[in-house]
Amino acid sequence: MNGVFSGTQVDSGVKCLDLNTILTAIRVLKILMPALFVDVVIPLAVKDTYTYQVPSHFEKQIKFGIRLEVPFGKKKLYSGLAIKLHHNKPTYPTRMILSVIDEEPVITTIQLDLWQWMSSYYLCDLGEVMFAAMPSKLKLQSETRITPGKLLDDHIFELNDQEYMVAEAVSIQKEITIDQIRSILDIKTVYPIIRKLLELEVIEVYEELDDHFKPKTVTAVRLCPAYQVGGEYQKDIFELVKNSDHQTRAMLAIIQQYKQGRYISQADVVRQADVTHSVISALEKKGIIERYEETISRLPDFADELEDIDQLSDEQKSIIDEIGKIEAIEKPVLLHGVTGSGKTRIYVELIINTLAKGKQVLYLLPEIALTTQIVQRLMKVLGDHLMVYHSRINDNARVEVWQKVLGFPKVVLAARSGILLPFSDLGLIIVDEEHDPSYKQDEPNPRYQARDSAIVLAARHRALIVLGSATPSVESFYNAHRGKYHYLSLSERFGKIKMPEILLIDMKKGSITGHLSADLVEEMKVMKAEGFQTILFQNRRGFAPILMCSVCGWTAACKNCDTSLTYHQYSSQMRCHFCSYYESPAIVCPACGNHELTLKGFGTEMIEDEVKILLPDFNVGRMDLDTARGKKQLEKLIYEFEIGQIDVLIGTQMISKGLDFEKVGLVGIISADHLLHFPDFRAAERAFQLMTQVAGRSGRKHRQGRVLIQALHVSHPVLSEVIQGNYTGFYNREIGERRSFGFPPFSRMIVITTKHVHAAKTNTAAENISQYLRQRLGTRVSAAVKPSIARIRNRYLCLVVIKLEKKAALILQTKQWINEAVLLVRKQKGFSTLQVSINVDP
Repeated sequence: MNGVFSGTQVDSGVKCLDLNTILTAIRVLKILMPALFVDVVIPLAVKDTYTYQVPSHFEKQIKFGIRLEVPFGKKKLYSGLAIKLHHNKPTYPTRMILSVIDEEPVITTIQLDLWQWMSSYYLCDLGEVMFAAMPSKLKLQSETRITPGKLLDDHIFELNDQEYMVAEAVSIQKEITIDQIRSILDIKTVYPIIRKLLELEVIEVYEELDDHFKPKTVTAVRLCPAYQVGGEYQKDIFELVKNSDHQTRAMLAIIQQYKQGRYISQADVVRQADVTHSVISALEKKGIIERYEETISRLPDFADELEDIDQLSDEQKSIIDEIGKIEAIEKPVLLHGVTGSGKTRIYVELIINTLAKGKQVLYLLPEIALTTQIVQRLMKVLGDHLMVYHSRINDNARVEVWQKVLGFPKVVLAARSGILLPFSDLGLIIVDEEHDPSYKQDEPNPRYQARDSAIVLAARHRALIVLGSATPSVESFYNAHRGKYHYLSLSERFGKIKMPEILLIDMKKGSITGHLSADLVEEMKVMKAEGFQTILFQNRRGFAPILMCSVCGWTAACKNCDTSLTYHQYSSQMRCHFCSYYESPAIVCPACGNHELTLKGFGTEMIEDEVKILLPDFNVGRMDLDTARGKKQLEKLIYEFEIGQIDVLIGTQMISKGLDFEKVGLVGIISADHLLHFPDFRAAERAFQLMTQVAGRSGRKHRQGRVLIQALHVSHPVLSEVIQGNYTGFYNREIGERRSFGFPPFSRMIVITTKHVHAAKTNTAAENISQYLRQRLGTRVSAAVKPSIARIRNRYLCLVVIKLEKKAALILQTKQWINEAVLLVRKQKGFSTLQVSINVDP
């Protein structure tokens, strides 16, 4: 063997290289082979991607779309997404990736393509899109942990009480977090104590990536191999348990489930056999069964609830045939169907057709409240092909949906964030209630419009996209008129039910009790007597929006925002609907000492109070953000109304969005004026849509419904258009006004908002941005203006509004100038903490 390293001949006749030659050759190869780098997206508001060097032992593991543990900043660690592998060393010093988290990609190339488009179009960072898209338990980041320092024992007796408690805890537990230190000391400010201990080297700090997601497991039971089918002792099972009725019942339950070929949870056996856990332990000791941990899904199981679906009407069949003809053409379909026309039934048929082709489906809804009813309908048809994704499912379930989408599920029913999921082969996207403003995200970045982004996503997948609404957005209807969208309409309600009769009540005339007209109260009594229900719509929650002094005019105002506090009777609090600040109602006026404080205006709570006083025999429910904050609260409320336990349901716009209650005979719109007189160029459109949609909840199954609209200004043109169900008339009038003033769809709008704790800096920043852009774009850019609410969460606001012609080159150039203007302002002294938000297509 000595010859191997000395260069002597061996029996084979081949001369071997010595060790030094081999090592030199390896060093030369390393020099000749360029280092491998990877571009990584970090889930933070930082520009572009960051490049890291790949250690040689990770080179074969790294691929597109997997998560990597990377250092960022001085001490933080994050899980970033690997985007691109290359050999181009960047100009800045690179750091090494620390570990590889995934074996397979957690995103798709089409998904990343959509994220990059959103980042560019909506003027935000790619990391912000990633942060918004991924469930929190896939966005790992480091948590500061404290460990014993090398001089802990030397200084332990020199510490004060608080320092000693921390040192003792670290000494015993070997590792604690900062949150645990706060809990130990029962104080929030712990950093001075940590800093002192660090200086003394009593403790050390390190960062470790914290992976929060844990699969859900249950304790399951199974037959031991010898007692399974074909096992040599299988026939002896019941002989072994014949002396115990409890064990016999347990074995019968286990064998019954075992034959179904699924896992058997210990809890199911205990429940079905009516035994205790000690019975399971006894069976395990006898060697008949064994216990183990089974990983299960947190997602609901719909497999056993399949039902047949209703037959299609002739009009619905015609629509599906038309969609079938145009499916191969890359244009969105705008389905304009009156309320109750059966659009959902058409969606179901399209979903079934898409599933038959082996493709995925995304069904978008604007409001989480809608998912309760829609899920109940769809699960009876689609079973386990259906999954639900929105912000009210827990974090672990969101991770499971994400993973199952990667594994090619069938149908995902989701709120707007559903477009950010990692679909691999979408065949159909449905955007239900496409007009709804909830599809637009206002805070934080990315400020995207889910409907528009869904159209881009459909184009990437070459998928059919259907936009459905009884009151299409002006932009969508305009696109249909120009031929950019295919336009299809449903003019009749399903089952030939007549559209509701809509009546206008002039609140300046007639008998009025509180905020309800005598006609409305009387009609509610008639409905209950005939076995029907009533919905009352008031688009303002709380009891009253203003608490005012009748002598000096003082009003209760938020200390953080330039707005009044709303009185909430159920909690006896004055609350701000912008920052959630609250306080107790004032007893006397703090300005003049007057005891006569009065409530002005009214919300859903006051209407609820009035109905209970006027109609004491009625069961009354209320649906708004206060009563439906939790998923279970909302589901309970909808269920109680659906089965008839509630006679009158009072609600905000939550009740206008596609809910289907067959016993609703009457809808009352309490104050149409609050909808119509609003400082927004979309005010008339929103008012028409809300009133038409909420009116459409009436008379959907058994009889023609009635709608009573209360208003003070009864001559407003929108009211007559709602009463007549005249969408075309509304659109023609509205589009004419938009054309005259250059509003969308005739322009592309961008609103820039500056925010700072000092009003002067907010205004200066907005003025500088406006001036920079006006030099390049002229009158397309407004001067800096203050919004109607000029301070929110202790930050002052100022706006710059841009209206551009719809020219791609101009829009692209403008976005570049906006980024330049914002960068220049932030570089000025004293403006480092300035916040600037850019809202494209507000």
